[in-house]
Amino acid sequence: MAASSDRVIECRSELLRDYALSVLDSLPADESVLEQRRQWEARLASDMLRQMFRKLDLDDALRRI
Repeated sequence: MAASSDRVIECRSELLRDYALSVLDSLPADESVLEQRRQWEARLASDMLRQMFRKLDLDDALRRI
């Protein structure tokens, strides 16, 4: 976990994986789509997804938009 994170959200990856792959499978299977599918499968290989968030002051947040 990143030392600077204020919040961490975890969830099971199964639902997101199934949804993402079904969307990719609905597209014409060219090399770009197949590569995207491989990348999604690699990223979602674990059972849990983790997102980390940290607070930003307003000026820093607006600069990042």
